[in-house]
Amino acid sequence: MHCRVFLVFVLLFLPGFARCFAVEPTAAEARLAPAAYSGPVFTGVLSNPGLDEASGLAASRRARNLLWSHNDSDAGPVLYALGFDGRHRGSVRVRGARNVDWEAVRSYTMDGRAWLLIGDVGFNDGKRTRFSIIVVPEPDPASLSPDRETTVDIAWSYTFEYADRTARDCESVAVDVGEGLIYLLEKRDYPCGLYTLPLRPRDSAVQLAALVCTVDTLPQPDLELARTKSVKASWRANPTDMDFAADGSAAVVATYANAYLFHRMPGESWSEALTRPPERLPTFHLETAEIEGICFTGDNRTIFMTGEKPPAPLLRYDAMSR
Repeated sequence: MHCRVFLVFVLLFLPGFARCFAVEPTAAEARLAPAAYSGPVFTGVLSNPGLDEASGLAASRRARNLLWSHNDSDAGPVLYALGFDGRHRGSVRVRGARNVDWEAVRSYTMDGRAWLLIGDVGFNDGKRTRFSIIVVPEPDPASLSPDRETTVDIAWSYTFEYADRTARDCESVAVDVGEGLIYLLEKRDYPCGLYTLPLRPRDSAVQLAALVCTVDTLPQPDLELARTKSVKASWRANPTDMDFAADGSAAVVATYANAYLFHRMPGESWSEALTRPPERLPTFHLETAEIEGICFTGDNRTIFMTGEKPPAPLLRYDAMSR
């Protein structure tokens, strides 16, 4: 279903989308080269009423048709499994964890095992200067049930700060297994700081996020839009999630108004890739969905996206042959 057809559908049949307006690209956004992806295709709505503020999205490394998500701040420490159609597949409580401000979840394979990394990296309106990373083994899909909650234990976790001990807003977390690093992309400041953390620290000390570079390649709102405080206008360029393709060939970054694809050449660093102008994925035309989750599937050819405002749509982009 084309996104415009979907928009008509939700406006007519889903009351929660009554205030859904098209977010058309600005001139600066439209000047970017189009990414070779079709879509977005509407595949479903997040059906679990308990997942009412989805703030992250990751594709399973143990099942071909499974996604993971979670709620935003002050919710329970629960991961939600969902199908590619948005249907609830099961809830998994992370034993001993706390959801202060979970903003991202990433999936990856390391040492022959599948893992889920949770970024408790939100700054709660400037009230936090210390954040945390939580890693759990990805649960066996066969153990999931929509009718009961299961549990998983933390494999490792740690706290971190930025070097200047400031309360930096971040919702975008990506993992590079080969480098053994986690990448963080700032949300509110522009140019956006790109920071790294160890994927698995060697000690239990508080880690310091290291600034790698600043990213100034995301088109910013013009002066007229900048005067209006909304996700459609002044906040439209704020990064809300980021994922790396499993083969390291690309990064995808979601903002409130657009999604962008950054190609990475062989031998190139992520800082080099992210400081070149990106390609723009087809506009998704949704304002009130407030996109906050985006991910590649394991084959690197499909991108899924969702938002935090229920009823949240699940959208899919598919790579086209070049």
